[in-house]
Amino acid sequence: MKLSKENINFIDNYLKKNEVIYFDIRMEMLDHILNGIEKEMTEKNIGFYEAFKIYMPVNKKEIFMMNKKSSFEALKLFIKSLKKRYNLIVAFFTAFVCFVFRDDLIALNSVFWILMLLYFVINTSIYFLNARKRYYILEKFGLILNAIYFINIFINGYADGFFGNFRGNIYTVSVIFFLSISFYVYYINTVVKFNKSQKSILAK
Repeated sequence: MKLSKENINFIDNYLKKNEVIYFDIRMEMLDHILNGIEKEMTEKNIGFYEAFKIYMPVNKKEIFMMNKKSSFEALKLFIKSLKKRYNLIVAFFTAFVCFVFRDDLIALNSVFWILMLLYFVINTSIYFLNARKRYYILEKFGLILNAIYFINIFINGYADGFFGNFRGNIYTVSVIFFLSISFYVYYINTVVKFNKSQKSILAK
């Protein structure tokens, strides 16, 4: 049985009242609940509210575990994504750019700072353009950037013009450049994937 928009809004408000603050996690939970309730309604030939009262007490604990994701989840997923085949293209692109700009490594390393600033601009824009909805995965992406930031400081130091402590070479700069570009590819893929998932859930 197909649920109405009123039914979907009822479940969404239920999740909000239970402090599921992140929109993307709420959509994931909403999808699970919708599928479960539709199954109950079809198999038992009952109405929405009756199916909701049967399904939620049994499955609530399991479903709400989705709202307790580790802060390091995004970092783990990013590390896992580095094994994807498209990162071979990123690696070749990194090698080419670093070879071309090998005589100006400080400028090349500064690309990371620009990408870091761009990330916060994009995230802030998404927040305000989407009625101030908070997205778990987007907020936790900051953890990935922080990890790259500290790796950068550890192996390359600061760029001249900031604190005059740049000590990087073509290999260390290449690592940061590769991680930065890989991060943005992963970031874009995640946003696109979530938008498709969100549309399919709301289209039910």
